[in-house]
Amino acid sequence: KETAILFESRSDKGLDAVICVSAPLNIRIDRAVKRDGCTEKEIKNRIENQISQEEKENLSDYIIVNDEKDLLLPQIIKIHRLFS
Repeated sequence: KETAILFESRSDKGLDAVICVSAPLNIRIDRAVKRDGCTEKEIKNRIENQISQEEKENLSDYIIVNDEKDLLLPQIIKIHRLFS
């Protein structure tokens, strides 16, 4: 499942594990503006109606940092190996 409101909608129930992809707020906003064609204000309003990124990370079993600095593939492989 992929959803920004996984925990709010209780869609995490029954899952074996949750992987949170995390990025700094400014990057998340910029990506959403480009992807959805919304304004920055609209994206900020959406984010304000969700649980905090910190809480999402605390509720998740694994975290992948997608901050344009850390390499993604090694993080993905590390988690994948846990399930192999």
